[in-house]
Amino acid sequence: MLYGDAEPRTPSAPGHRLRLLPLLSVAVLAVAVAWLPPRTGPVALGSATGLLVVLLATAVMTLRRRLPTFFEALPALGFFGVVALLDLAADGGTAGYEPLALLPVFWLALHHGRVATAIGVTMMALVFLVPVVRDAGLLRTEWRHTLLVIVLGALIAAAARSWTRRLRSVTRQADRERDFSHAVLAAATDRAVIGADRHGVVTVFNAGAERLLGYRAAEVVGVADLARFHDELDLGGLETLLAPARSGDTEPREWTYVRHDGGRLPVTLAVSAVRDEAGEVIGYLSVARDATRERRAAEATRQALARERDAADRLRELDKVRADLVATVSHELRTPLTSILGNVEVLVDGDAGTVAPAQARLLAAVERNARRLLAMIEDLLMLSRIEAGTVRINARPVQLRSVVAGALEALEAVRGRRGVRLDVELPDTPLSVHGDPDQLERVVVNLLDNALKFTPPGGSARLSADLDGEQVRLTVADTGMGIPPGEIDQVFDQFYRSTRSREHQTQGTGLGLAITKSIVERHGGRIWAGPALGEGTVVTCLLPHHR
Repeated sequence: MLYGDAEPRTPSAPGHRLRLLPLLSVAVLAVAVAWLPPRTGPVALGSATGLLVVLLATAVMTLRRRLPTFFEALPALGFFGVVALLDLAADGGTAGYEPLALLPVFWLALHHGRVATAIGVTMMALVFLVPVVRDAGLLRTEWRHTLLVIVLGALIAAAARSWTRRLRSVTRQADRERDFSHAVLAAATDRAVIGADRHGVVTVFNAGAERLLGYRAAEVVGVADLARFHDELDLGGLETLLAPARSGDTEPREWTYVRHDGGRLPVTLAVSAVRDEAGEVIGYLSVARDATRERRAAEATRQALARERDAADRLRELDKVRADLVATVSHELRTPLTSILGNVEVLVDGDAGTVAPAQARLLAAVERNARRLLAMIEDLLMLSRIEAGTVRINARPVQLRSVVAGALEALEAVRGRRGVRLDVELPDTPLSVHGDPDQLERVVVNLLDNALKFTPPGGSARLSADLDGEQVRLTVADTGMGIPPGEIDQVFDQFYRSTRSREHQTQGTGLGLAITKSIVERHGGRIWAGPALGEGTVVTCLLPHHR
């Protein structure tokens, strides 16, 4: 059985697509690079391409049909065959594709059981032995390297299995705590306990809420928001409920619920915000009691809230495991991606032969997208280091002018491509800030890159700085597409991209401003965004001034 001690999976689940995407993307990229000149071994190269097509077809079938669980592992197992065939296509020696065999081993260890992982390690060893079998001379020179990489793959697989078991254990514990909390909430039949996400959409609807409001949980969970149970004229908008909760005001207030049958029910309602370890709001909890009957269930509610807090602690632990996993995967992907970029640069420079114009365009596309992936991985690693608290701020007096100059030099090529005029206005009197010059340069680069990216050609951006009391104020303004007023508070969230950037299909991961905000706050500063006069966006940050 391929899964061993792994939990059963449904191959057609939405998460399966996300699990397969990195694996198949690397396979497609490796085969595409192998087809670039100079090409050797056409039979093996064609076989690798054919096997890749079969793997892609198998992946599509597992997404569209309910197939035996064995089929979910086929793309990863077939990946070894693609790597082996690419090495066979090389004209003697090794083509350098063997390290890619570590990826499916890691994938199998994460998503499958011990048996599948053992099969993966064995197939990885066979892949590394292909060049040795073909050329006995390599056995004398490369056997140590081959043995060390095989051992490394086995260790990676063991570590991934350990992370997976820990992740499942934490998930099961969180599920048990959640089920217990739901049972306690269900027992509180004289209280309407309604949980909601950060947008106000209902996620928990206990038996007391069903009794008081006349709705079934299935009718409102994931569909309705908290405003559904209030008179629109009486409430005046969902923010009337959520804004006090975000500010920490949990004082019970008198409201009138509107039941499913249209009847009105006076209640005493308290709404509180649920926050994560970073202090960000992740949801809301509203508790109401029928004010006409004055029946109280304080103990049941206290236990429910305690269990909810405990469940939130478990989820925070799960989020830490997720962050560790993302950091590890990003680190492992960076090495082969850097190797691919190096090979592409060799081809572009003509060191491997003359490159035709059509091939040069394809190589440019490969390099551009590979660099995008590398930049995304670097952002993920930086975010993981920030969340783990391992980013050190080597603060010292630094001239703001030198920080800006370094950022402008880093963005010189970008400025030329985007056709946006950039004005820099710094005071004649030197401004000194207390901070880490490298981290502050990253802040300026991120802010200017955003301004140039979201401003159409012919527009303009402006960077200015001045002294504001005990702080240095740095401002970056542009004449770009701007940010919708309702989304300004969210632009510094991780992975958030505004609706306008999605409509214009502007590239980006939504991590730049999140990283920028973390760096500024670690310097003891503040940062915020707002609309510019006329059009565009203004981002302002305050940094400690050094006298």
